[in-house]
Amino acid sequence: MGVLIGQNVPTPGLAFALGVASHFMLDLIPHGDSQLYTNYKEGQAVNRSLIYVAVDSALAIIIFIYLLETAPYASRETMIAGVVGGICPDFLVALGEGVKIRPLLWFQRLHIRIHNAIASRVGNISLGMGIFIQLVLLAAMIFIVKR
Repeated sequence: MGVLIGQNVPTPGLAFALGVASHFMLDLIPHGDSQLYTNYKEGQAVNRSLIYVAVDSALAIIIFIYLLETAPYASRETMIAGVVGGICPDFLVALGEGVKIRPLLWFQRLHIRIHNAIASRVGNISLGMGIFIQLVLLAAMIFIVKR
């Protein structure tokens, strides 16, 4: 989403802010990973959670580089700002796991509350289905970007 925002917004500051906002809006949609964080926090399936995050991050970087090099955009800075804004909330949560600073702990709680707002009320989907839906959305995004 950060790529799409960065392609269509005139300034890096606005792209960053909309990237952050889009992260929270998309996190509201259940996508099957709520239990990963819970398991991690409870000391269960820690390696599985870390592998999931590592693979997800690596794929995101590869796709971002691919789109940065091949997709049309008005400003490289704006596109990068949109992507950085989109990943910033997850980065701050990860940072909060290592550095126990009050504002980061507050942000973690807010992020998880938003992330689980719908899934905790109506039920989550399986991780496999979440990955499938994200891959379909990714393909649609790449199609839109490459037009």
